[in-house]
Amino acid sequence: MTQLPAPRPAWEARPVTPDAAIVTAQTYTVRSGDTLAAIADRTGASADAIARANALLPPYVVVAGQTLSIPGGRYHRVHPGETGIAIARAYGVPWSQVVAANDLVEPFILRAGQRILIPGVPDRTSSAAERAAAFRLDVDSILTGGEPAVAANQPAVTPTPAPRPTPGAPKPP
Repeated sequence: MTQLPAPRPAWEARPVTPDAAIVTAQTYTVRSGDTLAAIADRTGASADAIARANALLPPYVVVAGQTLSIPGGRYHRVHPGETGIAIARAYGVPWSQVVAANDLVEPFILRAGQRILIPGVPDRTSSAAERAAAFRLDVDSILTGGEPAVAANQPAVTPTPAPRPTPGAPKPP
């Protein structure tokens, strides 16, 4: 009986290929049935970047006829197991700049399929060795950007504080 090799662990960090899509800044007129996610897929930008550029608040409702500003830039689609630090390194930019450009908050959880904006001007002439030589890594970056991306169909687990009892409310059984 032939045994197949064991699958790679889900938590294992994967190498990153710098294959960002270049999106031109543009406007988009919302059509009937559009969602923010569908608009992001259609334009290549990230849904988060579109929401920030248009001051949309959760639950990010868009209305037919509404004109949205689509921010231009380089957008990397996160693949399972990629880490924020590895993505930053693949593009030769500091992780802190990726965090700032995407308005990420701790614990900096990336999800497979998520698009993140890569700051800076794309440099098509630099080699992987040149990008690596320009990259600096510090302890803070290791602690905050080293978690592999979770699968798109798995929710990220973030701790939520226990609810506080309301004065005068009945006690739970």
